[in-house]
Amino acid sequence: MRFSEHPAAGWAACVFVWVYIGTFAFSIACVNWVMPSEMFPPATRGKAVGVAIAANYLSNFIVALITPWMLQSITFGTFYFFLVFSITLGVWTYFCVPETNGVPIEEMDTLFGGNEGEADLQRITSIWARLGFETSEDRKMVLEETKHDSVEHRANA
Repeated sequence: MRFSEHPAAGWAACVFVWVYIGTFAFSIACVNWVMPSEMFPPATRGKAVGVAIAANYLSNFIVALITPWMLQSITFGTFYFFLVFSITLGVWTYFCVPETNGVPIEEMDTLFGGNEGEADLQRITSIWARLGFETSEDRKMVLEETKHDSVEHRANA
């Protein structure tokens, strides 16, 4: 089928691809990179994020592998399949992924049902105390300075 012979179908296919990319971009595309880095406690974060990214690449490989087959066997239905899948993922992201704005990274796993972050926070507090930062005000001051330096670094980059 050529685009010039069926312009309406061609434009419909283009629109479905654009809708798929648009809904995928604001839903699961960013969530599967951000969520693993926030939901695991510091002690296991590196390994867990590695496994999550590997699963992401495997999923992308599977989509790339089956899409040509789907286009040959169910033709235009492929676009409906991905549209429904994207809408479902968008709804899931909106309703099921907790807001993490303002939650310290050490407490993040409690939003996802874990409790290892508390043990990590106690270890961090112990380290702060050994370094001589006895009060929470001392720690807040250092954290604010670090945060300020980080923002400045990003602004200058």
